[in-house]
Amino acid sequence: MFRLKLRFILCTLCSALILVSCSPPLQSAIFRGDLQHTGLYATSPLTTFHSVKWIFKASGAVYSSPVLANGLVYFGSDDGMLDAVDQNNGELEWEFKTGKKITSTPAVDKGVLYFVDGDGKLYALNALDGSKKWAFATGGEDDWDQWDMFQSSPAVANGKVYFGSGDGYVYAVDVLTGKLVWRYNTLEEPETASPHWPVHSSPAVVNGVVFVGGYCGDFYALDAASGKLEWKYATGQPVQSSPLVAGGLVYFGGRDAALHAVDVNSGVEKWAFNSPEASWMPSSPAVWDDTLYVGSSNAYTFYAINAQTGAVKWKVTSPGRSFSSPAIAGGVVYYGDATGQGGGVGHLYALDALTGKQLWSFNVPADVFSSPVVQDGVVYFTSTDGSLYALK
Repeated sequence: MFRLKLRFILCTLCSALILVSCSPPLQSAIFRGDLQHTGLYATSPLTTFHSVKWIFKASGAVYSSPVLANGLVYFGSDDGMLDAVDQNNGELEWEFKTGKKITSTPAVDKGVLYFVDGDGKLYALNALDGSKKWAFATGGEDDWDQWDMFQSSPAVANGKVYFGSGDGYVYAVDVLTGKLVWRYNTLEEPETASPHWPVHSSPAVVNGVVFVGGYCGDFYALDAASGKLEWKYATGQPVQSSPLVAGGLVYFGGRDAALHAVDVNSGVEKWAFNSPEASWMPSSPAVWDDTLYVGSSNAYTFYAINAQTGAVKWKVTSPGRSFSSPAIAGGVVYYGDATGQGGGVGHLYALDALTGKQLWSFNVPADVFSSPVVQDGVVYFTSTDGSLYALK
């Protein structure tokens, strides 16, 4: 009898081990594709548009960019929902309601999904079923101008979640407990002052340093472990763009109508590209080889710029503003535009990264502010018509 029980227990344990070993590893995903925010996706591109694979309709406008992990597409919307949609068929798998609009792009790490809602609250959910693990409250969000439509998207590294908030702080929160590790105040006035200058730039985390911009007009490098200021760089105007770190430099744009290239160690400017049209640069740049790709706002212009010198390689114009941050896959660069704030007609473009030649475009009945994601020849993006699109 004892031997039979022992055999049963051993068989059960072996079966459990087989199931665990056969389960696919949990995937990670983040705004701009990686912690450096390169916008680069190592996957097959969509060089020729054939058809719409599927469309998922939310009940509110969508500014949040999609992220893909574990066979699901995650994004937030103005209806206060964080949605998880099946990547293959576009059907809703689960949703989580906060009651506040969600313009933050989620991050997924080790089976946990993190995002920020319109109250400035950071949530941690089970990425597979949407159940809540914990929530962390910041000082909240104030109403801001109509062109401040994005919130900071979290980055997960070193056992911490890093993000900015409307209260002017950059936060580091423990991934397991949801407890504060440190916070850095970007404001010189007392923290009780209102309105606050928000931190809506999404941090990049590289080699133990957090890089992030603020509406106060400064750009910061913070020690990832302690939150100590390493250096800051002044632009004089709000920094909406999220940083890109590559080749020893950090790149970001601002409302000072410039794209900046700054040394990651010293904060010393290497070069600045000043928009000839004096246009805001709210788009977050992407990089491929030695070239940066970035959009502009009121100039309706998209640029390819030499990453070492800041010289323009090529540029194209479109009917709308380019708040959308580009994605690159297989030598093709994708980005969206917006012809009206929250309305109008928007487009998703696919350009040859070397020449700027348009390969195809796709029209939607609203604005495209989100950053597209590319995987296995399919492009995913959202629009203010409330839709998540999958193009093949």
